[in-house]
Amino acid sequence: MIKTIHRFSSGYIVVVSAFFIIMVSFGLYGTFGIFFKPLLDDFHWTRAMTSGAYSLSMILHGVLALGIVGIILAALLRPTKRLAAPGA
Repeated sequence: MIKTIHRFSSGYIVVVSAFFIIMVSFGLYGTFGIFFKPLLDDFHWTRAMTSGAYSLSMILHGVLALGIVGIILAALLRPTKRLAAPGA
């Protein structure tokens, strides 16, 4: 029986870091209602201005996410150049 040695890969650090960054990001978006009153007081904005800023943020988040996903898919699905070897 062949024993395999599992080595620690830096890929695990990337995955765990991305998980925590996404978790904090969605946590901040989800808790907007909790920070609504402090934002009004700190920036001296009206309720409409504060809600508009949040709405603009969500719209930009969605549009940019679609663009980034499109770029990634275009890079992954692009045809690769291959060398044709006659007789092979």
